[in-house]
Amino acid sequence: ASNICALLAKWRYSAASETCSRPASVALWRLLRDRHVRAFLLVCLLMLMSHGPFYTFLSLYLLHYGHAPQFVGAMWAWGVVCEVLVFLAAPWLLARYRLRTIVLTALAATALRWFALAAWPGVAAVVVLTQTLHLASFGLFHLWSVSMARRLFPAAAAARLHFVLSHPLSA
Repeated sequence: ASNICALLAKWRYSAASETCSRPASVALWRLLRDRHVRAFLLVCLLMLMSHGPFYTFLSLYLLHYGHAPQFVGAMWAWGVVCEVLVFLAAPWLLARYRLRTIVLTALAATALRWFALAAWPGVAAVVVLTQTLHLASFGLFHLWSVSMARRLFPAAAAARLHFVLSHPLSA
């Protein structure tokens, strides 16, 4: 569902200003010599590593702290709703905020999300808040990573990179 929403949001977004200045075919090792590419890949790797255990164990974690299965399911659904809202707002967000602001907001929200869920896992209101932060920790980060991939990589490589980076997050 999130991939479909992302495609719909992308369809609405005109990317005329985000063309890649690199040639259509560039060797991977040449791309990796660019410090911006290395920094981009490192940030994406760290974000994937932080989300992986969260998505794998969230349901068990919440059940362990006494939340009802219906509540756990509702929180998954709420997180997706928040994510979709970001994708629908993507053109507006990209027109008003720099990519640096978007990624820093996403990283700060992610840190707050993990801290709050670790500190107060049994408090339903905190769980609702942490799932609401999914709009930033996943939605804004995804928006940033797609935009950066389009700037840093040739079109064919950016499409493949986007799949590799987003598939584990949306699985």
